[in-house]
Formats: sequence, structure tokens, C-alpha cells
Amino acid sequence: MPHDSLKRPLNPPLAAQFGWALFGEEITGMFLAGGAVVLFGLYLVQSADQGSDKKVLPER
Repeated sequence: MPHDSLKRPLNPPLAAQFGWALFGEEITGMFLAGGAVVLFGLYLVQSADQGSDKKVLPER
């Protein structure tokens, strides 16, 4: 299950989709490009977390 912090960036794209479906808001190419960047960033974060056993801070 993804962390809550990984789900929060999906809130704006989902809100825009609801705005489009319910109120006829316009979804532009810039919006779609931004959504793709967000999804790609989430993919990078999740793939890095799954394969990493390294500690962020060095031991003292």
C-alpha cells in the first residue's frame, strides 16, 4: 500500500477530472503534461523505495 504522502499529489488531477465531468471545465494540453510529470515522479519515488535497503544517513 503506498504511503499517504504518495497519494496526495494525485489530488489536483483528480479534482480537475471531477471539474471537467461535473462542471464542464476545460482540460488543456498543459494540464495533461503536468499530470504526466506528477505520475512519472510518483513512479520514480515508488521504484526507488522498493529496491533500496541503503540508509540515508551514515552511521556514526
